[in-house]
Amino acid sequence: AGTLGGAANATLTNVVLPAIGSHTIAAHYAGVSSTYLSSNGIGTIALSKAAVTITGPSSTVSVAVGHAGSIPITVTGPYTTLSVPSGIIRFTILNSANATVSSGTATLTASETGATATVAVSSTLAPGSYIIALTYSGDTNYLSSSAATNVTFQVGLAGTTVSLASSANPSLLTTAVTFTATISSSGGTPTGNVGFYDGTTLLGTVTLSTGSAAFTTAALTTGTHSITAAYSGDSTFQAGSSAPVSQV
Repeated sequence: AGTLGGAANATLTNVVLPAIGSHTIAAHYAGVSSTYLSSNGIGTIALSKAAVTITGPSSTVSVAVGHAGSIPITVTGPYTTLSVPSGIIRFTILNSANATVSSGTATLTASETGATATVAVSSTLAPGSYIIALTYSGDTNYLSSSAATNVTFQVGLAGTTVSLASSANPSLLTTAVTFTATISSSGGTPTGNVGFYDGTTLLGTVTLSTGSAAFTTAALTTGTHSITAAYSGDSTFQAGSSAPVSQV
């Protein structure tokens, strides 16, 4: 109910209409005396679908190559007292050349602050920068919409661990010693080259085979040598170096 003001107007506020569409509003004046008779008034209010706001992380998300990732998306609308958006989010992942590399859908789940969905990032994406274009499907209360700002994420090179072992330590002068370097990574099997060093002097370079490389030498002089293996890295895996082996 509303109370008449000095200009014989009444205002009813904070009304929650039950659904999208056309609603007939009836106003009844009860009257106060024989001078002011009761009367009825009827009007129509059209409640339209509302637009939503689609947001993702505010900063670039980092994903390691070879690892699947997930990026949270939130969809919010003004009808929080009536409903939160439902339906699906369509996403398209594009690389730095603006070419589509994958696409799919994610189902929205209601929460206290809106609706959320998770965009899955494939573990097979190559290192580089990517953007995600987002579109909301709409439902009975909300319009279909596109995100005003694309979500960005970066697929980085996979980390590596370089280990080095000697076949004989100590060894004898002029006797061949084999140094074996193993390059491991949670992102897969690294490729590329490994340099073997005696201090800062390069002894030789060997190409990796199934993640390992072996270098054999009989040219070491008497004394103690600090031998290290340095992996050069490739388009997928980070470069790295081993801890030194003190070869006697």
